[in-house]
Amino acid sequence: MRSFKLAACLVFGLAGCAGPPPGAYVGGSSRSSADAVGLGTNAAGEPCTQQVQSGEADLFCGTWEQPSGHVARGGPGDANSLAQAATASPWRNSIDNRFNCADPTPSNILGDVPALLMSCTRKVGGWPQEALVAAVGGQLYMADGILPTLPVLERSIGVLSGRITAQAAPALAPGRADALLASRLAAQSFGAGDVGQYQALMQAGTRANLAESFIASERAYRAALILQQKTLGRDNPNTAVPLMLLALQMSNQGRTAEADEDFARAARLIGRADDPTAMPRLRHYQALNAINKGEPAVALPLLKAAEAGYIAVLPPDMLAARPPRIRGPVTVGGHGAGSSSDGMLMDPDQLTALIGVIETRRYQSIALRDLNRPEEAKAMIRSAEDLSSAHGLRQRDLTARLYRTASLVDDVARQGSGYGAMQDASRDFALSQPGTRPLAQTELMRAAQEMRAGSSTAALDLCRRATGLLRELKAGTSAGLMAPCLSAYAAEAKRQPALRQALLAEMFAAAQIAQGGITVQ
Repeated sequence: MRSFKLAACLVFGLAGCAGPPPGAYVGGSSRSSADAVGLGTNAAGEPCTQQVQSGEADLFCGTWEQPSGHVARGGPGDANSLAQAATASPWRNSIDNRFNCADPTPSNILGDVPALLMSCTRKVGGWPQEALVAAVGGQLYMADGILPTLPVLERSIGVLSGRITAQAAPALAPGRADALLASRLAAQSFGAGDVGQYQALMQAGTRANLAESFIASERAYRAALILQQKTLGRDNPNTAVPLMLLALQMSNQGRTAEADEDFARAARLIGRADDPTAMPRLRHYQALNAINKGEPAVALPLLKAAEAGYIAVLPPDMLAARPPRIRGPVTVGGHGAGSSSDGMLMDPDQLTALIGVIETRRYQSIALRDLNRPEEAKAMIRSAEDLSSAHGLRQRDLTARLYRTASLVDDVARQGSGYGAMQDASRDFALSQPGTRPLAQTELMRAAQEMRAGSSTAALDLCRRATGLLRELKAGTSAGLMAPCLSAYAAEAKRQPALRQALLAEMFAAAQIAQGGITVQ
């Protein structure tokens, strides 16, 4: 029996569902007027400023609260060093982690300064990006930014190198690099505000999805898709990611026919997407759609295909068996790279893929449980838990769902160890998603466990907390989850005859929260 809807992104918000969080950027996301230098406008006409910290510059343009571009010094170098910096350097590795780039193109900036330009596309979102390496006065400068910031990157290098003054930067005449900019912008007109709004909408969709507010999540993803299509075009492969997230939100609301149509559209687009995890994510979300339909036999091979796709993105040693041990949380480092507590660095693709393996294994456990294969289900959830623990992935959104699934599987396997795991899930949901539907759903599952243990009083306390929260949220739940609570009310009404009518009235009010025919029954 399906007992709860499916939160699609989970912790994919770190690396897959949206851009890097504010801490991933030098200078963070909060602007400060202190030490800000005006650099004029970008190609979209948005005013831009530069903030310098430790010799590196973050560029803020328009209304976007995160940097639109970044400039760093790369050590001594000249025109002969440009090729190595642009093709085989730690900076180029960081660029490849985040973007797909064409071969470097020779150019000049600041009049006669040799440079190499690269036209790139963001893996997350598909937005056009530029990267460049230049040699000024025996010093290498490396820069990247969204497409409209290219002239601002040039001015920033000029100011950092002392080639031009901050006062003269806004009036700098266009350079040869602007010819490339003009050709790319001819087909795509957007600004930093568009990218910022897209990321904000994707993050809002992720947060609403995690809270199981599927209507709000659908609205956010739909707005992000429309904004992305306006710039990239309806047939751009990179629009497949918000499209399939949108499809899953419709599936979570029971609109599976509409979801099937959008999943089919995403499948036609996704083959050339820049995000290497896009295809396994499509299979993953199609599997969740099948689980929503009550088709675990359809979901299982899709989940296995998704897991294999995620594994293909990972270095083999990341899946090597290691004993679980207490570790710190995974963090997102400079410009979106993740690191686990054992010191291993993960780029955003690897972090997304690793979490994808864990989540597809968790859902395989759910599908196996629904197919009445309890021992296989138990083995699968254990493998997901072990992989998460081995890499120190301790985000509470992830651990809560792992605990909850483990508890449900242990109940099916009649192992008797599910009680503590469900308590752990409730604790982690209370900390990561307080006042949300996932917490209420988990409390209802705990109530079912209490009823199986013969404790209707303890079950009733949990039911009251859960139903109170669901009423506050104006959210429903499934008949299967509510049924143990109705049994708890009935048992308590029988045990306390003086409170019988009050308990039966409360029981009827609780039944009305359930979706389906349980209220009539």
